Amino acid sequence: MSREDLPADLRAHVQRLAGAIGERNAARYASLEEARLYIEQSLTHAGYEIQHDAFDISGRTYRNVIVERQGSEGNVLIIGAHYDTARGTPGADDNASGRSAVYPSD
Repeated sequence: MSREDLPADLRAHVQRLAGAIGERNAARYASLEEARLYIEQSLTHAGYEIQHDAFDISGRTYRNVIVERQGSEGNVLIIGAHYDTARGTPGADDNASGRSAVYPSD
């Protein structure tokens, strides 16, 4: 991806997560799973191998999505973003933009 494509690409991620998928949390589990799958597809397309840290609550499985990228010279950089939202919110500023901030570049 070129630097020129980045703004449109980030906008598309925010529109998908906050607009098309919208609110995603335990009360909207299907939307939460849709967001997770979208994030995983984006990361897989960028060449990352997906790992999960899964846990069960009230009969449902929730998954943290984990990818690793080898740093140079032994450096470690940890970046995180949550993809759930508070009830009644699409997460446009707090969630989808946080996910977009960690979107991998080529």
